[in-house]
Amino acid sequence: QTTRHRIMGILTGENFQAVFSDTPGFVKNPNYAMHRAMNSMVVGTLEDADLLLFVVDLTEEMDPDDPMLSILKRAESPVILVLNKTDKVAPQRATDVGNWWTRRVENITQTCTISALKGEGTDSLRQVILQYLPEGPAYFPPDQLTDRIERFFVSEIIREKIFLLYTDEVPYSCEVSIEEFKESTTKTGEPLARIRANIFVLRE
Repeated sequence: QTTRHRIMGILTGENFQAVFSDTPGFVKNPNYAMHRAMNSMVVGTLEDADLLLFVVDLTEEMDPDDPMLSILKRAESPVILVLNKTDKVAPQRATDVGNWWTRRVENITQTCTISALKGEGTDSLRQVILQYLPEGPAYFPPDQLTDRIERFFVSEIIREKIFLLYTDEVPYSCEVSIEEFKESTTKTGEPLARIRANIFVLRE
């Protein structure tokens, strides 16, 4: 539940533009309306994506009842299995996890190993992505990075700090609302953003 919204990221190069749609993780047992909404975003992505990147955390155990097994089998677009956190595990672990998924999901077309934290393997992954994307016009200006407004990322940054400072259920049962966002400068002319936010929690 670190990602609750479908977030678009736009990567533009000299002769390409790739539009990434980052979905929430799939909640195995959705108990709340928010969980069901998050799950619908994941399923909806299968219908309109040219390419699917399925990111797996190598430090987590595989689950034979993982609902993503049946979801990925229904995908009509190519599926790239991305094994993340190679910096945290032995090389054999990546091999074992990759084999586990490819045995169960036949339409995985390729497997890539990365460490997102250290940026290892990400250049190779980008080349793989570009191989699969269809040719077409650029949909966004070259300097646009996302479809989200600045206030959204401010609220996400605050929510990130709650994750880092608190444990248990607090980070998962809160919402941040930006009440005020004013851009100004300091006395020395440096940019300064004055932000007022409300943090709503589920219970006292």
